[in-house]
Amino acid sequence: MQIPPIYIAGSGNLAWHLTHAFVEAHLPLAGIWSRNIQNAKELANSACTDLINKEQFINGDGLFFLCVPDDSIESIAQLLKNKTIVHCAAAVHIQQLLTYSAEAGVFYPLQTFTKYSAISFNNIPILIESSTSSLLSTLFEIATKLQSKPQIINSEQRLQIHLAAILSNNFTNYLITLAQDYLSKHNLDPALLNSLLIETIHKAIKIGGKAAQTGPAIRNDQQTIEKHLNLLNHHPELKKLYSFVTMSITQYFKNHESETKF
Repeated sequence: MQIPPIYIAGSGNLAWHLTHAFVEAHLPLAGIWSRNIQNAKELANSACTDLINKEQFINGDGLFFLCVPDDSIESIAQLLKNKTIVHCAAAVHIQQLLTYSAEAGVFYPLQTFTKYSAISFNNIPILIESSTSSLLSTLFEIATKLQSKPQIINSEQRLQIHLAAILSNNFTNYLITLAQDYLSKHNLDPALLNSLLIETIHKAIKIGGKAAQTGPAIRNDQQTIEKHLNLLNHHPELKKLYSFVTMSITQYFKNHESETKF
């Protein structure tokens, strides 16, 4: 299958990684355009690809990947009427693109990206949706060339998956941040948690979060819970969060106690 020239709009975290991945996979990248000219220059130079202006982008002929914030997708799609447009967002319905083009798709890598931090697309799930079978085949081919795992997922399902991703990634990372801050404030090394964090994620992947759950909340160990709450008397927001999560864990496993052995 011959993949048409690919134009990328954006210069943030996802655009950075997708651009480099496309170049490394020898996909036909036609150029990068971004409203942030300085970031776009840096990205184009680092990936050894062309930086194009707005006029060149709009007048291009090929496949347009919108790697931009959710609230910018529609305004850029308006500039690309009747072209083949693909957005890379989790929470934006494909219908927003179909207002401007009959051939539209979604190419959403289910991963967290940070600019400058190398990451391989190998085996990353890429959630794909398309208004036409021909574009669907093209997006599958692109994902395959990245050695990723393409899956057909509609907009409603993608939003549900994104919610689960927020709970497991963003919320978890925030709890880690609070734990590290707490130790730092008490002159203790946050790195003490590192091996525990690695094993926590490893177990949750290997046997599932439910089977991997340990701690005083699942045991309903009120004595230990009270000691922790007393430590948090000078950290009211963290105390409130600890109480809520502890109660939630206890209630969840009480409701599922017939399924759980601990």
